[in-house]
Amino acid sequence: MKLTRTQISLSDDDRRVLDAVSRRTGSSMSALIREAIHSTYGDVGDPERLRGLIDASFGTIAREVSGEELVDGLRSGRRLSGLA
Repeated sequence: MKLTRTQISLSDDDRRVLDAVSRRTGSSMSALIREAIHSTYGDVGDPERLRGLIDASFGTIAREVSGEELVDGLRSGRRLSGLA
C-alpha cells in the first residue's frame, strides 16, 4: 500500500482521543485515522459496499410509484403558494 503524507488539523480533544486509543491499542495515530476513514466512508469503488447500500435502500418507498408520481408528490406546490 502506497502512503501519502498528509497534514491535518485536530482539536485538542480529538488529539487526546487519538493519543488515548493509540496507547490502549498500540496502533499509530495514522493507522487509527485510516481505519476511521475506511469504516466511515468505505473503499472507493468497493462493489460489495455499493451493493449493500443499494440493498439497504429497498423498501424506502412503501409502494411502487412512477418517477413522475414521486416527483409530483415531493413538489406539491405548497411552498411556492406562499410567494404569490
